Amino acid sequence: MIEYELAQTEALFDVLNKSNAYFFRRIVRWYSTTFHTPLHIVESLPWYEILQHYYESQYEKMNETELLELLQELIPALADQKEKDMDDFMKEVMEMNQKAEEKKQAKKQEQQEIVKNFDIQEEDV
Repeated sequence: MIEYELAQTEALFDVLNKSNAYFFRRIVRWYSTTFHTPLHIVESLPWYEILQHYYESQYEKMNETELLELLQELIPALADQKEKDMDDFMKEVMEMNQKAEEKKQAKKQEQQEIVKNFDIQEEDV
């Protein structure tokens, strides 16, 4: 297959399937066109900032009713993510507490060994 046919086929496949790679390229092209920035520079920008500009631009075209409907759709996803984030945070805290407790127990055991060895040495004297 000739290179341009391969690129053409992949492009068609990506557009039809709305792949993540296609979404990325589409947003990068939008940013490049909107802000007159070369593609290679846009690709080096932080992805979050590019998305922020993209979504703001899209939302500015919507009326208040559409925005509120969209917000109602997004709230459950945000709540789920917050819950997942909180669960992950709690797991981290519990792991940190466990490690701290293990260190504390190891130090206590070490101190007991020192005292025990000291007592044994005193008996020898």
